Amino acid sequence: MPVVLTRIDHKLVHGQILSGWVDHLKINKIVVVDEEIINQEKIMEIFSSALTDNCQISFRAPSDLSGELQDCLDQRKRCLILFKDLQGARDTIKFELDQYGKKPFESLNLGNYAPKEEELERIEINKSFSVTKKELENLRWIANQGIKLYSQSVPNDTKIIVDLAKLNYPRP
Repeated sequence: MPVVLTRIDHKLVHGQILSGWVDHLKINKIVVVDEEIINQEKIMEIFSSALTDNCQISFRAPSDLSGELQDCLDQRKRCLILFKDLQGARDTIKFELDQYGKKPFESLNLGNYAPKEEELERIEINKSFSVTKKELENLRWIANQGIKLYSQSVPNDTKIIVDLAKLNYPRP
């Protein structure tokens, strides 16, 4: 399988990704999956300029990942799939299951996901990842598809399996 890491990180391409994950896992292809980013040329240029010659980047909609994965497989690339949010991950998984009857990846790293200021009531998955009630339902849906959820900020951190059964949204 060409996918060596699939991660949710609202910052997408930044130092922790480049100097931590890309270097450690010898990733040579980053695939950013986000419906909004694919229409923002300036953002795509900025992300592209941050990479070394040894690593390529592409930007895809959730419905356009499978072709990119096949390309990674054909070219023997070591791929990192990045999602900005849980909805993008869910949309991608749902599309792949509906269209091809298979999961696009086996596990999902819950990296960085900052709360939006207007969404004050959130449940903490780890110190850098918290979710609203709707997002928690997305996580449960993803886990029910057989995707293993874990938390690991950087490669040298211990991988912590996320047990959704232990997470309950606070009641009023």
